[in-house]
Amino acid sequence: MADEFKHLSAGTTLTQGEYEAVGGHVFACQETGDIVYASSGSQLSRLGKGAANTILAMGGSCVPAWTAAPAPTTIELGHASDTTLARSSSGDVSIECNVIYRAGGTDVALADGGTGASLSDPGADRLLFWDDGSCAVAFLTAGSGLTICGTTMTASGGAVSAVSNGSDDRIATFSSSTALYGETNLTFDNTTFSFSRSHSSALEAIFANTGTSSGDSMYVDIRNAGGGGEAGIVINGESTNYYYMGLSDGNPVMSIGAHSSRAFSNDTMRFSDAAPPVITYNTTHPTGTFDYVCESCGKHSHEKFECCGKVEWHDDVLAMREAAIAVNTMANPYEPGQNVSIDQMVMLGIMEYDTPIKPGRPERGAWLGLAPVAGTWFTWAGMYQNRERMDNYHAEHEAQIARLTARVEELENHG
Repeated sequence: MADEFKHLSAGTTLTQGEYEAVGGHVFACQETGDIVYASSGSQLSRLGKGAANTILAMGGSCVPAWTAAPAPTTIELGHASDTTLARSSSGDVSIECNVIYRAGGTDVALADGGTGASLSDPGADRLLFWDDGSCAVAFLTAGSGLTICGTTMTASGGAVSAVSNGSDDRIATFSSSTALYGETNLTFDNTTFSFSRSHSSALEAIFANTGTSSGDSMYVDIRNAGGGGEAGIVINGESTNYYYMGLSDGNPVMSIGAHSSRAFSNDTMRFSDAAPPVITYNTTHPTGTFDYVCESCGKHSHEKFECCGKVEWHDDVLAMREAAIAVNTMANPYEPGQNVSIDQMVMLGIMEYDTPIKPGRPERGAWLGLAPVAGTWFTWAGMYQNRERMDNYHAEHEAQIARLTARVEELENHG
């Protein structure tokens, strides 16, 4: 029988060596590359070698046979459906419909960590950047004065050749096209910007809006964006006070005032957060009203009191009238001692003279100020004095009418 597995014929008697020899069993018609298989439940047979690139497959009768290699469209890896390896197109493979990128293949999208663009070797050191105008990744070409070598970019041309008068915290300005100068009076120490002037000429900080259109606006915007602390303008001269204008500790009300420690807590005037804003003044005022006044120190009250000078009843309405006439008719009502009525108003705190602080200093201009809060209280005091006058006149008038009425009745009774 062809292809059966059998003992090698060695004569009528076998020695042990012949019986145990490697070549003691052979196939009929055996050739290199043949394989053994069970052709039945009791018979081993030879399957001749297959052609090149063929694979061994089980036939329908449970007998192996050589067949051409298959070309599957998909392969399931470790699961029946959730990890499917498939051919997407010529040369491309995908897993669950997601194409596996390969060298020399399609461009890798930005969302997948690629550039999304077909790039070629630029032939020089370049920077890769996003060109928003073209919505693509491209190579950035170094412009004039810039060179890229390896991991270093170098700028050349237009460099500063010298820095003079340099020091910590000073801000430098160009003294020429290639030289910088450290400004002594212009400094910034990471917390405070200082802009000072030591010369006799005026110092100017100019913010110029040179726009010609209605929308060309310019602002100096000071914000308290964090909601805490203070934001505003503080002015400190030779006075013991810091004069301020701004917002205090997140309060939306803007205030103007003065304080010895730069704190925004001694307001003179406030502007409410409203539309339109409401202006209010600090209601601190001299104690009492102005019905009785000490002619020496100006102390005043609504009732009689003892003081350093003579205390008499004060006609507020007449005093206010005389001071108003003097201010509007005198050639120079701004100097102390020129008018008794104005001097009295100054002594009471209703008005204020402003004279040079130091001898020899240029005058800031003659000034006679009116204190709005004290003036309001003084006006109210005068209004009440008029009310008392009217009440007294009314009582006297009623008494006269009563006397006349009684006299008329008496005459009629005796008629």
